[in-house]
Amino acid sequence: GAGGLIRVYGKSAKLGIDESGITDRVYCHETCLNFGYDLLGKLRYLVENGCYILKDIQYNEAVTMLVSIPYGHLETFQKEVTELTNGLVSVQVTGENYIDRNVIPNTE
Repeated sequence: GAGGLIRVYGKSAKLGIDESGITDRVYCHETCLNFGYDLLGKLRYLVENGCYILKDIQYNEAVTMLVSIPYGHLETFQKEVTELTNGLVSVQVTGENYIDRNVIPNTE
C-alpha cells in the first residue's frame, strides 16, 4: 500500500544521501603549467599539499599540469610556483569555473 511505498522511497532517498557525502562548490581559476620532468615532484607536492585542486597531468616531451586555484589564492600560487622553480615555470590562467570537491567523503 501507500505506507509501504513511502517507506521504500524514504529509505532510497536516505541511502542516496548517505552515499553522496558532502561537497563544497568552489569558484576557481583554471590554470596550466608546462615544465620539465625534473620539476614534477616539487610542483605536484605543492599542489597536493595546498588548497589547490589537481585536475590532470599530461606526460609528453614536457609535463603539462592542469590545476584549479580557488578564487583569492591565484597570486599566492603564482608566487609559490615562481619561488619553487626559480622563475622557470609560469602559471597560465586559462579560464574560470566552479569545482565541486568533497568536504566530507562517504566513509562506508
